[in-house]
Amino acid sequence: MTNKTISRRRFLKYTGLTLGGMAAGTYGVSTLNRADYSDPAYTYWRHKVQSGMSDNEYIVMCGTLAPSPHNTQPWKFKPEPGVIKIFADKSRSLGAADPDFKLMAQGMGCALENMKIAALKLGYKNVTFHPEADSRFQKDGYCGALKLNTKSSSGNHSLHDSIFIRQTIRSSYNMAHAIPDDFIMALSNENNLPDIHIKWFKSPGERAKVVSITKEAIRLFIDNDSMYRDGMKWFRLKRDEWETKRDGISIFTSNAPFYIKHWFEWVASRQDLNSDTMKESEVGYIDHVAPLTPLWGLIYSDVKSYNNRIYGGQMLEKVYLRAAKNGYGVCPLSQPTDMKHTDDKLRELTEVGQKGELLTLFRLGKADMLEKSVRLDLSKVII
Repeated sequence: MTNKTISRRRFLKYTGLTLGGMAAGTYGVSTLNRADYSDPAYTYWRHKVQSGMSDNEYIVMCGTLAPSPHNTQPWKFKPEPGVIKIFADKSRSLGAADPDFKLMAQGMGCALENMKIAALKLGYKNVTFHPEADSRFQKDGYCGALKLNTKSSSGNHSLHDSIFIRQTIRSSYNMAHAIPDDFIMALSNENNLPDIHIKWFKSPGERAKVVSITKEAIRLFIDNDSMYRDGMKWFRLKRDEWETKRDGISIFTSNAPFYIKHWFEWVASRQDLNSDTMKESEVGYIDHVAPLTPLWGLIYSDVKSYNNRIYGGQMLEKVYLRAAKNGYGVCPLSQPTDMKHTDDKLRELTEVGQKGELLTLFRLGKADMLEKSVRLDLSKVII
């Protein structure tokens, strides 16, 4: 065993660094290598107006600012007169970490929700999504078509600006700031999606059960080496790699101290990311932040289908945008619904039958904003 290996292990162990913390957290502590938002990798976050884009380009751009699993941005768009066709790009999957494209389909739904909001903002009065059959999604990734009709000279949507501030925040949340019931009610009232529901876990007893299930799920996930490694393929170690590839997750959207960012920039290797010590620290991260969650929610469907997964993603994006508007953070956790044992436990807790599907468990609470994540150029996603 080399001294270099020992130093890496000690570093990871004693700093408490976790992949969850790397991918997000509150923005603030470090001034090392902060993002230059004039760089093309970040530029779309600043485009709250069309800036010379066509309607279709602007709508697609807003779609690309949606969350996706590990920031894979697994989408393609084909604009045509009065319609934008939406495809899932299966080449950008998480592999063993998403074998049935469940997470990918939800990411497509998040993008779809942003696109509908952008179209309404541009003045389209009749914006409808026409889904394709499940078999088509399985074959070539075609999700359906967003149809745009009847444009007026002006439009508006209360959540449009939230598209440009929405972020995944994986840090601990402020337990002294309770989420008011009227916020929860507003989100529930916005749910006009077929077969989609949200179960809220508000009481201390319910939250404790969800925390226990989440802790168990992360351990089951970590023990599945193929799932873990396929997910980690999307981790970008260096800022240059992050900004050049313009996808994936990175430490640079976290509030990690400057010395940790320095370590990843100059020392860390792929071997470190897949080490047992790093896996242990990921477990430690969940053990720390899960209890520091004032509100948990679970999005589920009555019937398992790819279309319902897309609708579930739309609902998740509604949560993201409403939360961002009110200064709250959101963090989806896929492991509790991906691992069968913990999925069964959540089903018992929510009384969801076997025909239904648990889609997304998420944390919600008061949190600060982060450095923005990178985004692919429109030329890479428009076909």
